[in-house]
Amino acid sequence: MYPIALAVIPILAAGLNPLAGGGPSESEVKSAYVLNILRLTQRKDSAGTELHLCLVRPGVLEPALQALDGTLIQGRRLKTRTAQKEQIDGCDVLFFGELSGAAKTLSRGHAMGMLTIGCDEKFLGMSGMVSLVMEHRRIVVEINQAALRSPAWTFSSHLLEVARVIQGGLP
Repeated sequence: MYPIALAVIPILAAGLNPLAGGGPSESEVKSAYVLNILRLTQRKDSAGTELHLCLVRPGVLEPALQALDGTLIQGRRLKTRTAQKEQIDGCDVLFFGELSGAAKTLSRGHAMGMLTIGCDEKFLGMSGMVSLVMEHRRIVVEINQAALRSPAWTFSSHLLEVARVIQGGLP
């Protein structure tokens, strides 16, 4: 397993600012973060050969996240799809790009034991589990403290080293 920081070190070492052009786009960097979050979390009852990442209102991040399809994560092949409305059956992980109108889907995902990842500063307060937020032109990983008590997911110590644990809404 690799710390999330390892995904970004080559970008920074090359002197590229992913948010200023000339390097990876913000979408590509956030997609790399999502991939590493998936590598650093594990579903306790994981079964099967596939890990299903469902995109809920992914917005501009959709192409970069769809590009992850087929990646091997902890021995399971990542399958990505865009969830239409509230069709999240069969998903292991939900990624929320935009929160508008997604509260019901988020709540249903929690009830079904799904890992929820978003990229909005309000995401954890709405009971999201992991959020990618922009702070001083950098992406910061925040984890909802309540998510650490999830009966369905474990979080690697590597992830907890680089993330900020926040008191958010209760899942």
